[in-house]
Amino acid sequence: MPETWIETPDQLEHALHYWKNYTFSDSYTNLQDAVDTVNTSDNFLQARQVYPSRWLCLKDSKGVEEAIFHTAAIYRWGTNDETGNFVLSGKQAESGVPDRTEPSTLCQFSYGIDTHRDKTIWKAQKAFEEYVAGVQGFNKAQKKRRPWQDGTTAEKPNSMFVFNSQVFVKRNQATKHREAHIPYELHDWIKAVTVDSPRSEYFANPDRPALLEPQQGQLCSIKKSSPPAMQKGDLVWMSFSVQFIIGSDTWSTTFVPYEIVRVGTVAQDLVGEPDRPAAIVEAAVPRGRLQVGMKVDMRA
Repeated sequence: MPETWIETPDQLEHALHYWKNYTFSDSYTNLQDAVDTVNTSDNFLQARQVYPSRWLCLKDSKGVEEAIFHTAAIYRWGTNDETGNFVLSGKQAESGVPDRTEPSTLCQFSYGIDTHRDKTIWKAQKAFEEYVAGVQGFNKAQKKRRPWQDGTTAEKPNSMFVFNSQVFVKRNQATKHREAHIPYELHDWIKAVTVDSPRSEYFANPDRPALLEPQQGQLCSIKKSSPPAMQKGDLVWMSFSVQFIIGSDTWSTTFVPYEIVRVGTVAQDLVGEPDRPAAIVEAAVPRGRLQVGMKVDMRA
């Protein structure tokens, strides 16, 4: 566990400011920089349709590089970091988690961040949605914005924002090459319905979110830390992409997490009360990753 302990609102504001502007990778984009420019002539992002139902936020006007953003937040809740909300048929689900027993796009890794005090992520979503609404070709059918996580609850006490990533990727011509590059050991439940099930339409998502912590100048798996799991009130640095999903009747935005790095601990009285996500949105994007053992410079 990092030694940073945050127990006052002023300390929290300072810590969030510091970690929002810190990056473990120079290839990632500061979220606030993107938000400040996305609806101006200085915008350096581009939304592009990558699948019939999915638009992706890219890093430059030529649209050749995926935009990976970084920010900092307070961790509040998460699904199992190896299985998400997927539960193998006949096995015991985690209490309170809406589980899925068959592989599908509704099987998700979900992580909620506390927005009781810090509304940065809601403001970012609003800015990105204002931008994409003006992009030529987006939402041609003029479908309505999906109500879930649409920003209407942002100012309410104890609010939370949920990041989602797929547990499984559907196997097809465009995705099958990714199956050979899964960089982690599969949980038995995931293996049973993918590798051990040759006729399965799905394989494990190679971009499963990584939960990390810096120790002695290196990034280590959270499982090798103390405590060996994310806890409510952990101060975290996060990286993620932004996608816009066109559904059958509505459209929505999803923030897809890639790395969640614990960098401190926030006193419980500064954190809102936990809620469960009301719904889940599909998302998955191939990309490079931060790695366990990667050397990092933690000097201010």
